[in-house]
Amino acid sequence: MLTPKEMRTIRGELRGTHSNLPNVFKALCDPIRFQIFKLLMDDTYEYCVTDIAKILDISSSAVSQKIHTLEQVGLLKKEKMGKEVCLALEKTDSTVKMLKKTIHTLESGKEGVGLEK
Repeated sequence: MLTPKEMRTIRGELRGTHSNLPNVFKALCDPIRFQIFKLLMDDTYEYCVTDIAKILDISSSAVSQKIHTLEQVGLLKKEKMGKEVCLALEKTDSTVKMLKKTIHTLESGKEGVGLEK
C-alpha cells in the first residue's frame, strides 16, 4: 500500500510535464485530423488548406475547422501566403517529434515503442 507521501509524489508526477498530452491525443482521435497530421509529417510538400481539402475530398472550411484544433494543442502552425493558408508541423516541438517517430514505428510494423504485436 502506498504511503501518503508516495501518493502526493505520484499525483505531482501525473500533473507534471506533459499536461497537454491528453488534449493532443484527443485531437488526433478524429480520423480527419489524424490524416491531416500524417500528410504534414511528409515535409516534401508544402500543403495549403485547399490542397488538403482536395486530397481528403472535403471542403476547405471543414479543413480549417480541423486544423484549428491541431493548432490549439500546439501540433501545427499556419502561415498566410496571399489568399492561401499554408500549414506545417511544429518541427521543434518534442511532442510532434515523438508522435512522428511513434507513427512511423507502428506503421512499419517494428517493435520498440512499448507495444507488443
